[in-house]
Amino acid sequence: MWATHYEHLNDPNEQKWAQHAIKQFLMNKHKLTESDLTDLYSKYPYIISFSAIPDYMNMWRLYCDDGRGIMLEFDWNEVFNESEEHKRQTENEDWDMLLGVTYSAQKDLDKKFSIARRMYTQSYEESDDIENDLGVCSFIKNEDYEIEDEIRYVRMKENNMLFSGQEGCKFTENKDAVLYRMRDAELIPYTEIKFCPSAIMKIIVGYNLNFETTCKGINTILSQYGDVYKHLKDKIVPSQIGRI
Repeated sequence: MWATHYEHLNDPNEQKWAQHAIKQFLMNKHKLTESDLTDLYSKYPYIISFSAIPDYMNMWRLYCDDGRGIMLEFDWNEVFNESEEHKRQTENEDWDMLLGVTYSAQKDLDKKFSIARRMYTQSYEESDDIENDLGVCSFIKNEDYEIEDEIRYVRMKENNMLFSGQEGCKFTENKDAVLYRMRDAELIPYTEIKFCPSAIMKIIVGYNLNFETTCKGINTILSQYGDVYKHLKDKIVPSQIGRI
């Protein structure tokens, strides 16, 4: 799957919303200048967005051409294990995180940041450094988006976090595995996240597609990979929206 750099998401301001709101707090806590933070912001992270709500009308309408597509259902544990395995393989130069998003109103952001930080600490690290504080920002969104019940897979490329605010912590930018695609004549940076095939539990066909025709097409595509996706042969199902 493609993890897209946060500045090129559908709403690039959503990542900055939490960052900017607690900017002064981060500058004071970590003794950084505003320029240091700006450098950090430009280097991370890469994000894949999931939803905890399966087969949901609003998500089909917003992100899948009103049911003219398919939905993949993933096993949370398989995806979480992948994030831990990648961290081990890259010796922490890249580190991946999988957490539910915390939603907040502007006035409650300080409190919600503390809640998100505790959730992050329970699953990942207790260290109090700037990288972890910035990582938490990836999992805080404005309450206007709460209906999406988002889960995020976030890849932080630590060697891309170039800053001079801490002695001995100036990295050289590492662009390995950062790829580019085109969207509306714009170059979009992304990195590939390779999950274990067994992470996909189900394929749901949208309510505005012909199920039989789409099912044949999906099976034709899956057959190109031999037995890799054979567990999905009987896991292609129609959306239940609009069905009695």
